Formats: sequence, structure tokens, C-alpha cells
Amino acid sequence: MLATWSEKDGTVTNSERRISLQRALFPLAGEARPDWWIISEVAARLGFAEAFDYSGSADIFREHAALSGYENNREGKVRDFTIAPLANISDAEYDGLEPLQWPLSDSGTGSGKEPPMLTASGLTASGKARFFKSGGFFTGNGRANFIATHVQRPLNAPGQCYPLLLNTGRVRDHWHTMTRTGLSARLNQHTDEPFLAIHPEDAERYQLHDRALCQISSEFGKAVVRVQVSDDQRRGEVFMPMHWTRQHSGTGFSGVLVNPVLDPVSRQPDLKHTPVAVEPYHTGQYGVLMTRERVAIGDIDYMTEVRIDNGYRYEMAGSNLDQLALFSRLRQYQKVEYTDNTLVERRLAWFSDTGLQTLWVSAPAVSSCDRQWLQSWFCQTASIEEAWWVLSGNPPRGEDVGRQVCACFGVGEKTTCRAIAEHGLTDPVQVGNHLQAGTNCGSCIPEIRELIERS
Repeated sequence: MLATWSEKDGTVTNSERRISLQRALFPLAGEARPDWWIISEVAARLGFAEAFDYSGSADIFREHAALSGYENNREGKVRDFTIAPLANISDAEYDGLEPLQWPLSDSGTGSGKEPPMLTASGLTASGKARFFKSGGFFTGNGRANFIATHVQRPLNAPGQCYPLLLNTGRVRDHWHTMTRTGLSARLNQHTDEPFLAIHPEDAERYQLHDRALCQISSEFGKAVVRVQVSDDQRRGEVFMPMHWTRQHSGTGFSGVLVNPVLDPVSRQPDLKHTPVAVEPYHTGQYGVLMTRERVAIGDIDYMTEVRIDNGYRYEMAGSNLDQLALFSRLRQYQKVEYTDNTLVERRLAWFSDTGLQTLWVSAPAVSSCDRQWLQSWFCQTASIEEAWWVLSGNPPRGEDVGRQVCACFGVGEKTTCRAIAEHGLTDPVQVGNHLQAGTNCGSCIPEIRELIERS
């Protein structure tokens, strides 16, 4: 059985050529073994045991470093990658290896004026922080070569039918198709639904309202997502995140919209320049479902699944939502119901002896109930006598934390704004001192700055 990344040790290299030592977080589980061990065992059975006689990742690193310097000189062929000075480090030096950049050389000929880099082992070697700063490309004459490519002009130019340009990309707390981040309740709270970001003038032109639903259509497909009106978006252009697939959203995947053509040279798909049209998406009913167990919603107009602590939240839109099959399976629990005649909003809650099991909110418009606060009821023991708190839909003053800003420490927007106003905070460092927000990964600092300016 192959060991997972958290059970293995070795080096990894990031996009700035920085090599870091990764140490195992957990011991090997059962009969799991690292990949180098498995390959060595196969090689031994094929008669190549001597060539694969490794005792650990340090052996492999030393061989890798030695190979990087092999014939890497004027007599051979000079190559950009070399960590040759590390070819003879001891096991102890390898275990204490600190992050460093390649290329490394004993004399520093690859960098010129860059200062030496000191590893934890005491080894000094020159690293190049900025590649090709002084020229010296790995070509015959040492100069860069420009290669002309002939790329066919994109067929998907904006026009009368599709007047806006769609760009796709990632958002702050999600990676790729959410195969990992989609499992984290905390990472799902900052950007919890797929959306279409659009400039206010374009939103007004196409009659789109913030937080309402819209339909995006292109020559290749259609999607339905939440509207996000933003001054940060360029006029004539819209943005949609790439992360949501059918696993987490019924209609919010951007892949169906983009041109399936590939660049003839790089083979990159055309993900950044798709003409689209947008329009309001009207439906009969909107619903918010929070429940402890993951459920199959079925075929409805709009659905997004959001992981929360101890359960799941579903944002839905369609017709006959009050007839979900799930409700018939909740008869074993005590049900309480409330209708808010002002908002024309119906709220139902099912309680067991241990607390809230399921909550359902439905209305002819998108509900303004405080989702963050309602989700917190799934993290505490609550009796049916407290149901009126839940059915109110919103917390008492001072308990409303708002939409999550800092995922590392779970700090909400309203909590941040209150701290800014009450303490006169003027920069993210001060906010961090009061709330810890922004003091770990730092990805929420731009948003904290915006809240300070708004306050």
C-alpha cells in the first residue's frame, strides 16, 4: 500500500525554485510504504538491487544532487538546474536542511552578486533569487531566443448575442474542483456558492440584483449562479469561479460555458475569453436547508451544497420545494413551525433529544436569515423549548458574527466591523491584535483593509 503525502518525508520545490524539506506528520499506517521503498523492492526482484540500494530519502536526495552537477559545465552542457554542493551532505545535515533556491554552486558562478545562502547544516552555497537577472541564458550564444508562433484567431469574439466577456479562475479559500476544500466546513464559509461577478453598470443594464440568481449562456452551454455586483469588476467583463462541479452544485459549473478549443501550441483550453449573455433567473420559490446528514436533493432549478460544522447547508431555488422527500423521513423528530407574514417566509425546525436536527426556510425571495448564526445551533445541545430562537432566523444584537472573513480563526465580517468602530482600528495589524484575524495565512488582509475603509 502506498503511503500518503502526510506519511512520507522528502523535498518539494515550489514555483520560485525553493526546495523545502517535508517531514512526515504521521507514522506509516499498517503496511503502507513510501514510493521509493516500493520501487526499490521491485528493482531488487528484477536484479537491480545494487542500483536501488536506498535506506531513506536522504540517499535519494544526495544522488539527485550529484546528478544535477554531472557534466554540468563548459566542457559538457551547462544546465540551469544544479544543487551539486548538496551531493555529500550527511543524514543529520539533510534532516536540518532549511529552504533554499536552486541553482546552487560552490563558487557562486551562477549568480554573480547574490549573497551566499546558509543552510542549517552550516553549508554555504550561492543561490540565485532572480533568474537571468544579468542575462546568461542557456543557449548557444547566452542570449534569449524569441520563437514566433502562429495561433489561430479566437472564434469566440463578443457580439450582439453574447456581448460580455467571461473570465474564470479561483477564489481565495478553494482549490481546483473542491475535492479537498469542499470537505472543510471552515473553508466553505467565505465563498459558499458559485457566483457571477459583474460591474454595477452592467448589472443595471441587464436588470441583475446583488444576491439574486442569474442565467449565464454562451454558444456552448448555460449555468445558473448567484449575482455578485462588484466595483472591482471591469465593465463589459464578468467573472465566475471554476471550482464547483456537479458534486456540490446543480447548475454552477463554469466548464460548460467555455470554448472547448485548445491552444495549438500550449494545449491550454480557452478558459479566459468566452463571450456570454446574462439575464435574471426567476423561479417560484427559494429555500435554505440545514441538516446533519447529507441528502440527495433531486432535480431542481438551483442547488448548492455547503459543508458546515456537523452538517450540510443547501441553497435551493425551484418550485414545490416544500415537497422534498427528506421531510417525510423526519417524522421521528419533534417539529415546530413559524410563518413570518412580513417576509412571507416559512420556517420549520426538527428537534431530537440531543438538539436541532434539521432546519428549513422557504420564501418567494432569497431569505435574509443569518446563516452563520443558524449553523451554530448544530454545534450545541438545544431543546425544543429554545426553538423560538431558531425560528426567529436572526441572532440577538451582538451575537451576529456575519459572513466569514478570516478562515484561520473563524472571524466574521460583523465582528470585524464592530471591533474597528469600537476601538478606532485603522490598519490590519491592529485588527489582528484584537481578533487574530489576518495573523496566520494573511489571505484575508485585503478584505480587512476594505472593511476599515468602509467603516
